[in-house]
Amino acid sequence: MTIYYNQHLGATITGAFLATSSLATFVSGLLAGFWADKFGRKPVMTWGTTIQVIGSVIALLSNVPGHVNPWTTFLGFLLISFGFNFDVTAGSAMIIDDSMPENRKTVFMLNYWAQNLSVIIGAALGAWLFKPAFFLLLIILLVTILVTLMIVLFMLTETFTPLVRNDKEKESVFSSYKTVLADKTYVIFIIANVLTTMIIMQFDNFFTCSFVQFFPNRNHFWFPNLRTTDANDLFNISLCDGRDLDDNSKQMDA
Repeated sequence: MTIYYNQHLGATITGAFLATSSLATFVSGLLAGFWADKFGRKPVMTWGTTIQVIGSVIALLSNVPGHVNPWTTFLGFLLISFGFNFDVTAGSAMIIDDSMPENRKTVFMLNYWAQNLSVIIGAALGAWLFKPAFFLLLIILLVTILVTLMIVLFMLTETFTPLVRNDKEKESVFSSYKTVLADKTYVIFIIANVLTTMIIMQFDNFFTCSFVQFFPNRNHFWFPNLRTTDANDLFNISLCDGRDLDDNSKQMDA
Protein backbone atom coordinates (compact mmCIF):
# COMPACT_ATOMS: atom_id res chain seq x y z
CA MET A 1 0.00 0.00 0.00
CA THR A 2 3.02 2.30 0.30
CA ILE A 3 3.21 2.40 -3.50
CA TYR A 4 -0.54 3.01 -3.76
CA TYR A 5 -0.50 5.99 -1.39
CA ASN A 6 2.66 7.39 -2.95
CA GLN A 7 1.16 7.25 -6.44
CA HIS A 8 -2.10 8.94 -5.45
CA LEU A 9 -1.11 11.37 -2.69
CA GLY A 10 2.68 11.82 -2.73
CA ALA A 11 5.49 10.89 -0.36
CA THR A 12 4.68 13.39 2.40
CA ILE A 13 1.09 12.25 2.96
CA THR A 14 2.21 8.63 2.58
CA GLY A 15 4.68 9.11 5.43
CA ALA A 16 1.94 10.60 7.60
CA PHE A 17 -0.34 7.68 6.76
CA LEU A 18 2.31 5.12 7.71
CA ALA A 19 3.05 6.90 10.99
CA THR A 20 -0.65 7.04 11.84
CA SER A 21 -1.07 3.37 11.02
CA SER A 22 1.89 2.42 13.25
CA LEU A 23 0.47 4.47 16.13
CA ALA A 24 -2.96 2.88 15.71
CA THR A 25 -1.39 -0.58 15.72
CA PHE A 26 0.47 0.20 18.94
CA VAL A 27 -2.69 1.48 20.66
CA SER A 28 -4.76 -1.48 19.47
CA GLY A 29 -2.20 -3.88 20.94
CA LEU A 30 -2.49 -2.23 24.35
CA LEU A 31 -6.28 -2.29 24.26
CA ALA A 32 -6.43 -5.87 22.98
CA GLY A 33 -4.17 -7.16 25.75
CA PHE A 34 -6.22 -5.43 28.42
CA TRP A 35 -9.61 -6.47 27.03
CA ALA A 36 -8.46 -10.05 26.37
CA ASP A 37 -7.82 -10.40 30.11
CA LYS A 38 -11.02 -8.60 31.04
CA PHE A 39 -13.54 -10.10 28.60
CA GLY A 40 -11.82 -13.22 27.27
CA ARG A 41 -9.83 -14.12 24.17
CA LYS A 42 -12.63 -15.04 21.77
CA PRO A 43 -14.67 -11.82 22.15
CA VAL A 44 -11.59 -9.70 21.39
CA MET A 45 -10.79 -11.82 18.33
CA THR A 46 -14.42 -11.49 17.20
CA TRP A 47 -14.28 -7.71 17.57
CA GLY A 48 -10.98 -7.54 15.73
CA THR A 49 -12.14 -9.65 12.80
CA THR A 50 -15.41 -7.70 12.55
CA ILE A 51 -13.44 -4.44 12.41
CA GLN A 52 -11.34 -5.95 9.63
CA VAL A 53 -14.49 -6.85 7.68
CA ILE A 54 -15.72 -3.26 7.96
CA GLY A 55 -12.33 -1.93 6.89
CA SER A 56 -12.08 -4.26 3.90
CA VAL A 57 -15.58 -3.28 2.73
CA ILE A 58 -14.61 0.40 2.93
CA ALA A 59 -11.40 -0.25 1.00
CA LEU A 60 -13.27 -2.27 -1.63
CA LEU A 61 -15.93 0.40 -2.18
CA SER A 62 -13.21 3.07 -2.31
CA ASN A 63 -11.55 1.38 -5.29
CA VAL A 64 -14.44 0.62 -7.60
CA PRO A 65 -13.02 1.02 -11.13
CA GLY A 66 -13.40 4.63 -12.17
CA HIS A 67 -14.14 5.87 -8.64
CA VAL A 68 -10.93 5.60 -6.62
CA ASN A 69 -10.65 7.43 -3.29
CA PRO A 70 -7.24 6.97 -1.59
CA TRP A 71 -8.38 8.82 1.57
CA THR A 72 -11.18 6.40 2.40
CA THR A 73 -8.92 3.57 1.24
CA PHE A 74 -6.50 4.57 3.98
CA LEU A 75 -9.36 4.62 6.49
CA GLY A 76 -10.29 1.09 5.46
CA PHE A 77 -6.76 -0.24 5.80
CA LEU A 78 -6.31 1.62 9.08
CA LEU A 79 -9.30 -0.30 10.45
CA ILE A 80 -7.88 -3.53 9.05
CA SER A 81 -4.55 -2.95 10.82
CA PHE A 82 -6.34 -2.00 14.04
CA GLY A 83 -8.54 -5.10 14.00
CA PHE A 84 -5.73 -7.41 12.90
CA ASN A 85 -3.71 -6.49 15.96
CA PHE A 86 -6.70 -7.44 18.11
CA ASP A 87 -6.60 -10.89 16.52
CA VAL A 88 -2.84 -11.28 16.90
CA THR A 89 -2.75 -10.17 20.55
CA ALA A 90 -5.72 -12.23 21.70
CA GLY A 91 -4.64 -15.17 19.54
CA SER A 92 -1.18 -15.22 21.12
CA ALA A 93 -2.79 -15.20 24.56
CA MET A 94 -5.04 -18.08 23.47
CA ILE A 95 -1.98 -20.08 22.38
CA ILE A 96 -0.44 -19.58 25.83
CA ASP A 97 -3.70 -20.65 27.51
CA ASP A 98 -4.07 -23.77 25.39
CA SER A 99 -0.45 -24.98 25.47
CA MET A 100 1.77 -26.51 28.10
CA PRO A 101 5.24 -25.30 29.09
CA GLU A 102 6.68 -28.44 27.50
CA ASN A 103 5.25 -27.79 24.03
CA ARG A 104 4.74 -24.01 24.09
CA LYS A 105 8.02 -23.32 22.32
CA THR A 106 7.11 -25.69 19.49
CA VAL A 107 3.59 -24.28 19.18
CA PHE A 108 4.86 -20.70 18.89
CA MET A 109 7.53 -21.82 16.44
CA LEU A 110 4.86 -23.37 14.19
CA ASN A 111 2.74 -20.26 14.56
CA TYR A 112 5.61 -18.02 13.44
CA TRP A 113 6.40 -20.34 10.56
CA ALA A 114 2.77 -20.15 9.43
CA GLN A 115 2.84 -16.35 9.66
CA ASN A 116 6.06 -16.14 7.66
CA LEU A 117 4.66 -18.46 5.01
CA SER A 118 1.51 -16.36 4.73
CA VAL A 119 3.65 -13.22 4.33
CA ILE A 120 5.64 -14.85 1.51
CA ILE A 121 2.52 -16.04 -0.32
CA GLY A 122 0.68 -12.77 0.28
CA ALA A 123 3.59 -10.61 -0.87
CA ALA A 124 4.01 -12.67 -4.06
CA LEU A 125 0.29 -12.57 -4.84
CA GLY A 126 0.09 -8.87 -4.05
CA ALA A 127 3.07 -7.98 -6.24
CA TRP A 128 1.63 -10.05 -9.07
CA LEU A 129 -1.88 -8.56 -9.01
CA PHE A 130 -1.28 -5.06 -7.60
CA LYS A 131 -0.96 -3.23 -10.93
CA PRO A 132 -3.38 -5.15 -13.19
CA ALA A 133 -5.98 -6.35 -10.69
CA PHE A 134 -5.94 -4.32 -7.48
CA PHE A 135 -9.74 -4.52 -7.16
CA LEU A 136 -9.52 -8.31 -7.36
CA LEU A 137 -6.96 -8.25 -4.54
CA LEU A 138 -9.42 -6.36 -2.36
CA ILE A 139 -12.14 -8.91 -3.12
CA ILE A 140 -9.78 -11.73 -2.12
CA LEU A 141 -8.97 -9.81 1.07
CA LEU A 142 -12.64 -9.41 1.98
CA VAL A 143 -13.42 -13.09 1.32
CA THR A 144 -10.42 -14.20 3.39
CA ILE A 145 -11.44 -12.05 6.36
CA LEU A 146 -15.05 -13.27 6.15
CA VAL A 147 -13.81 -16.87 6.26
CA THR A 148 -11.65 -15.98 9.26
CA LEU A 149 -14.67 -14.45 11.00
CA MET A 150 -16.68 -17.64 10.46
CA ILE A 151 -13.84 -19.69 11.94
CA VAL A 152 -13.62 -17.43 14.99
CA LEU A 153 -17.37 -17.46 15.56
CA PHE A 154 -18.14 -21.14 15.02
CA MET A 155 -14.92 -23.12 15.45
CA LEU A 156 -12.89 -21.43 18.18
CA THR A 157 -13.64 -22.12 21.84
CA GLU A 158 -12.84 -19.79 24.70
CA THR A 159 -9.68 -20.74 26.61
CA PHE A 160 -9.77 -18.13 29.36
CA THR A 161 -12.34 -17.30 32.02
CA PRO A 162 -11.98 -13.71 33.23
CA LEU A 163 -11.78 -13.21 36.97
CA VAL A 164 -14.75 -11.48 38.58
CA ARG A 165 -13.58 -8.60 40.75
CA ASN A 166 -15.45 -8.19 44.03
CA ASP A 167 -14.16 -4.71 44.76
CA LYS A 168 -15.84 -1.68 43.26
CA GLU A 169 -12.61 -0.22 41.95
CA LYS A 170 -12.61 -0.08 38.17
CA GLU A 171 -9.42 -1.26 36.54
CA SER A 172 -8.18 0.88 33.65
CA VAL A 173 -5.74 0.20 30.86
CA PHE A 174 -3.14 2.45 32.49
CA SER A 175 -3.37 0.80 35.90
CA SER A 176 -3.12 -2.67 34.38
CA TYR A 177 0.12 -1.81 32.60
CA LYS A 178 1.61 0.00 35.60
CA THR A 179 3.06 -3.26 36.92
CA VAL A 180 4.66 -4.00 33.55
CA LEU A 181 6.26 -0.55 33.36
CA ALA A 182 7.73 -1.04 36.83
CA ASP A 183 10.06 -3.69 35.37
CA LYS A 184 12.93 -1.51 34.12
CA THR A 185 14.66 -4.33 32.26
CA TYR A 186 11.50 -5.13 30.31
CA VAL A 187 10.93 -1.44 29.53
CA ILE A 188 14.45 -1.19 28.08
CA PHE A 189 13.75 -4.28 25.99
CA ILE A 190 10.49 -2.78 24.68
CA ILE A 191 12.17 0.52 23.76
CA ALA A 192 14.99 -1.29 21.95
CA ASN A 193 12.46 -3.47 20.13
CA VAL A 194 10.43 -0.43 19.02
CA LEU A 195 13.52 1.42 17.75
CA THR A 196 14.78 -1.65 15.89
CA THR A 197 11.40 -2.29 14.29
CA MET A 198 11.22 1.34 13.16
CA ILE A 199 14.46 0.94 11.23
CA ILE A 200 13.53 -2.42 9.72
CA MET A 201 10.13 -1.19 8.55
CA GLN A 202 11.67 1.82 6.80
CA PHE A 203 13.65 -0.51 4.54
CA ASP A 204 10.41 -2.10 3.35
CA ASN A 205 8.78 1.26 2.70
CA PHE A 206 11.86 2.68 0.94
CA PHE A 207 12.49 -0.29 -1.32
CA THR A 208 8.90 -0.54 -2.56
CA CYS A 209 8.92 3.07 -3.76
CA SER A 210 12.45 2.76 -5.17
CA PHE A 211 11.59 -0.28 -7.31
CA VAL A 212 8.78 1.60 -9.01
CA GLN A 213 10.71 4.85 -9.43
CA PHE A 214 14.14 3.67 -10.56
CA PHE A 215 13.58 0.50 -12.61
CA PRO A 216 11.97 0.15 -16.05
CA ASN A 217 8.84 -1.85 -16.80
CA ARG A 218 9.11 -5.57 -17.44
CA ASN A 219 6.05 -6.76 -19.38
CA HIS A 220 4.50 -10.22 -19.10
CA PHE A 221 2.37 -11.74 -21.79
CA TRP A 222 -0.53 -12.43 -19.40
CA PHE A 223 -0.45 -8.98 -17.76
CA PRO A 224 1.13 -6.43 -20.18
CA ASN A 225 0.95 -3.60 -17.63
CA LEU A 226 2.56 -5.52 -14.78
CA ARG A 227 5.73 -3.86 -13.44
CA THR A 228 8.43 -6.20 -12.15
CA THR A 229 12.18 -6.41 -11.77
CA ASP A 230 14.49 -9.32 -12.43
CA ALA A 231 16.88 -10.95 -9.97
CA ASN A 232 19.77 -8.72 -11.03
CA ASP A 233 17.70 -5.60 -10.25
CA LEU A 234 16.83 -6.94 -6.82
CA PHE A 235 20.47 -7.72 -6.11
CA ASN A 236 21.70 -4.37 -7.37
CA ILE A 237 19.24 -2.36 -5.29
CA SER A 238 20.54 -4.05 -2.16
CA LEU A 239 24.03 -2.74 -2.97
CA CYS A 240 23.07 0.78 -4.03
CA ASP A 241 23.42 3.89 -1.92
CA GLY A 242 21.56 7.14 -2.42
CA ARG A 243 24.08 8.39 -5.02
CA ASP A 244 23.68 5.26 -7.13
CA LEU A 245 19.91 5.69 -7.13
CA ASP A 246 20.27 9.29 -8.32
CA ASP A 247 22.59 8.16 -11.12
CA ASN A 248 20.12 5.47 -12.20
CA SER A 249 17.32 8.01 -12.22
CA LYS A 250 19.30 10.42 -14.41
CA GLN A 251 20.18 7.63 -16.84
CA MET A 252 16.53 6.58 -17.14
CA ASP A 253 15.43 10.20 -17.73
CA ALA A 254 18.08 10.52 -20.45
